[in-house]
Amino acid sequence: MGPLKLAGLCQIAENRIVGAPCGVMDQVTSCWGEAGKLLRMTCQPHELHPPLPVPAGMRFVGINSNVRHSVAGPAYGRTRCAAFMAHRMILDKMREIGGAAGRRLVADPLRGYLANLDPDDYKRIFRPGLPEQITGREFLTAHGQTIDHCTAVDPDERYAVRGAADHHVLEARRVRNFAGYLEEAAATQDPRKRGGALDRAGHLMYASHQSYTMDAQLGAPECDLLVQLARKHEPAGIYGAKITGGGCGGTVAILCETSARVDAATVEIMVEYEKQTGHKPELFEGSSPGAWHVGTALVGG
Repeated sequence: MGPLKLAGLCQIAENRIVGAPCGVMDQVTSCWGEAGKLLRMTCQPHELHPPLPVPAGMRFVGINSNVRHSVAGPAYGRTRCAAFMAHRMILDKMREIGGAAGRRLVADPLRGYLANLDPDDYKRIFRPGLPEQITGREFLTAHGQTIDHCTAVDPDERYAVRGAADHHVLEARRVRNFAGYLEEAAATQDPRKRGGALDRAGHLMYASHQSYTMDAQLGAPECDLLVQLARKHEPAGIYGAKITGGGCGGTVAILCETSARVDAATVEIMVEYEKQTGHKPELFEGSSPGAWHVGTALVGG
């Protein structure tokens, strides 16, 4: 059994046994991650790409808001379902366009993933036809069920279809650009070009956080506060911050320099956060290889 097979089985256990409609990102990272690098993959369902080295002198740290979140919770499942509803509506629109032009659409050009839709085509052709809100019953009557095996459309639920689609389509482009800026920063010795690339990468993290909060509707006020506090300390060497994982709490990731100034700023962020929220945050720093590299141990009781 290889690492991707193992990660895929872990995802199946979460989907079918735990009832969490999660993807496979966490499982692959935990299994196959490399120290000092970002794991890069296309979750269709799990295609690995060369890892992305963190530029010299830079690091990612995480601040746990200590607001509990769960991908098995209703918010995550509702947003995931809304994204698949958008996929079905866009595919129906493609069939309508193809039929009008005398071209019958046989296969799904998106291969089941909104991330494969060109953002400009999405905004120009498909987004205007997506409802901001729709009940499950209205959707089922017009379109039937989605292709998702982890969620089912609830007739009595309301779904924010357009926002979910906005996040999925546009986040895919943000991620690709983010990786490009980190590669640019790692490849240049010119401080001005390096700083510009890191600034752009950081701003994409802020944009991603905003989209996850407003479009995907998976934010948390406490994570918003951590991001705001990180932005206030940008002069110390912080470039960007965003909510991670399933949202609705959890950890905020920060792109920053490896320096004593940033260490001091991080302490100030955590102190101010606890003062304002009453939650005691935790700092995650450093990185390590995944379980596939280091092996496993069975510990007897």
